[in-house]
Amino acid sequence: MRGIIIFLFQEYNAIHQPNKGSTHFLREMCDERLIIASHNHNKEYNMNAIQSAASVAGRILLSQIFIISGLSKAANPAGTIGYIQSVGAPLPEVAYAIALFVELVLGIALLVGYKTRLAAAGIAVFTVATAFMFHNNLADQMQQIMFLKNLTIVGGLLMVVAFGAGAFSLDNRRR
Repeated sequence: MRGIIIFLFQEYNAIHQPNKGSTHFLREMCDERLIIASHNHNKEYNMNAIQSAASVAGRILLSQIFIISGLSKAANPAGTIGYIQSVGAPLPEVAYAIALFVELVLGIALLVGYKTRLAAAGIAVFTVATAFMFHNNLADQMQQIMFLKNLTIVGGLLMVVAFGAGAFSLDNRRR
């Protein structure tokens, strides 16, 4: 919405005040934008509430696949290590330990919003690696879907890396 308002002011000033310098134009644009923002204070507050709720919901939805998968791996270590070996991954026991750490520790950190950007970045790297290691047969439609699902999850995680945990998080309580 702000972008539209700024665009409209730019168009208005270009038509009605073509000879004013860019510094004067920018000052006027900022002044007018501040007036509009002050008139819409309640709207800004509602957007912050929506952003806070969406960020915690996003963290819950992103983290649950990793936490559930980690619990499943912890319940069946031999089967998980056997599956890791079956795709030819090096050091399957080490890969299993890394998977448990990422899915459980970083997954829970993402859920509660603790060191969220770091947790999301770690999970994103892990998710890209697992996409290429376990879902690399793109001729198989199911594997292609799983590969794209991993990349989609990485997209959500990168949004968390970029914008942080949001208001309802341990990161925010420490400030």
